[in-house]
Amino acid sequence: TAKDASDPAAQRAVQALSRDMHGATRQLVVRALGALGDAASAARLRELAADHDVAVRTAAQAALAAARVTPVPPPAPPAHEDGGMHFDFETAVRAHRVSAPPVVEVAKPAGPHAALHARLGDARRAVRDAAVDAAVAQGKAAVPGLVLALRLPQSSARLAAAMALARLPAPDAAAALLDAALAAAHGPAGDDGEIAVAAVALKGLANSLTGAEEGVAQPILPLVKHADPFVRAGALLCLGRLSDRVGARAAVVALTDAHDHVKEAAAVALSEGVREEDTDLVLPLLAVLGGRPSPSAATQEAILLALSRIHVADAPTLVRVRHRARPLVLGPTTSVRRTALALLERCYTESDPPPAGVVDDVLSRLTDDHPEVRLLAASFLAQHLEPGITDGVERLE
Repeated sequence: TAKDASDPAAQRAVQALSRDMHGATRQLVVRALGALGDAASAARLRELAADHDVAVRTAAQAALAAARVTPVPPPAPPAHEDGGMHFDFETAVRAHRVSAPPVVEVAKPAGPHAALHARLGDARRAVRDAAVDAAVAQGKAAVPGLVLALRLPQSSARLAAAMALARLPAPDAAAALLDAALAAAHGPAGDDGEIAVAAVALKGLANSLTGAEEGVAQPILPLVKHADPFVRAGALLCLGRLSDRVGARAAVVALTDAHDHVKEAAAVALSEGVREEDTDLVLPLLAVLGGRPSPSAATQEAILLALSRIHVADAPTLVRVRHRARPLVLGPTTSVRRTALALLERCYTESDPPPAGVVDDVLSRLTDDHPEVRLLAASFLAQHLEPGITDGVERLE
């Protein structure tokens, strides 16, 4: 207030809060600094306009603009101590939306990677494919040029670069892939070229994530509602690689998507990201597993794998898990049968042994065509049947 502007104690308090370690606090203090309007507050606003937190920086720049004061340009993000990239993805995305130049500003290939960029943007599909194969063959040495190619004006060049990076898991390309995917996904509606870039860039991002990143789930989360199913699927694969639990919840909802490719991606995301304590996901997973029409074999396998990673202590829920898993012991593919056997083995204990019907189903898998299925069936029987019940012997004499 005007009264506070002449109160040294109020000014000192606001100055102290503006140096708080939490970005949210600094962001809130920006309004107070703008309201005070004294020289010290204006100087502190200029400093906050270069804050490392993009939310603080944006708020400070807005306050300075309202006061018609030119803000200080923000510094470049710091490098990681070990020479790797700076994994502040949320900052990268927000900065892209606020101040980064549009992707189309690069007019033509130039610089040390000009030859690669020219081939990636060539009008002939065969030339672009050959450039992708050549870049993949180079390995990590090709990553800097591919990262720069993600900002080329032609969507075909960006698509080719994203395809190469998807085959070259490179954590130091993750930020560029995220920016490229977001820019393309939010591009003009109906542009198939941009949609393809978004979908493939998300796939490449999923392959590049380590799981330790923070802030990346928030900008990706809206893409699970994108109009294109392949963009939705790519977003789900990324969320499955992250530790943020919002991704698991989004994947559960996506299990009912109308497109099979999205449902499979959601199931894979759950199978990779589910945790032992995620008991609230069990019933939704069982609902999809027993739905009609039956989910694809890939979706069945991923759901069984996710269920096997959750600790189910509730007896009624455990009965439902057994009920859904048992028919898949005789499932359509080796992977489904194998995963169902592994899950069922965990569902029974010495004090709660499997019923005769389940044992019969497992016994039938001892003659399965695949050796891993036979091995898991034997493991189940060894775990849950008393010695001698099958008239077998411990060893041949």
